Amino acid sequence: MSTTPEQLKEKLADASSSYGYVYYGSRLKSERSRYIATGRIMVQLDPGVPVSSLASAKHLTVVKPVNAKLGIFLLEPSSRLDLVQQCNELNTMPQVKYASPEWIRPVLLR
Repeated sequence: MSTTPEQLKEKLADASSSYGYVYYGSRLKSERSRYIATGRIMVQLDPGVPVSSLASAKHLTVVKPVNAKLGIFLLEPSSRLDLVQQCNELNTMPQVKYASPEWIRPVLLR
């Protein structure tokens, strides 16, 4: 599922959205340590845990299964809380193996 230009404008216009927010992997704010959030969360669930129950409990929308056999799904938050904070909350749940923001790491052109 791709983002249309209209959806992109709407997400970027929303000041409380994590979409397009830039995080740095180190204290140095350089291009090499820059990650850009898509506003979505990649999550892996324990076997047998239905993604729909987690999504409804945490107010998330299932965007698509990345690997349903392994329990990996791409989710989109409905609330505009801090993306990293939401992932940290998901990681404390016993049925979640891991949760991480979906990152884009820009390629450096030379």
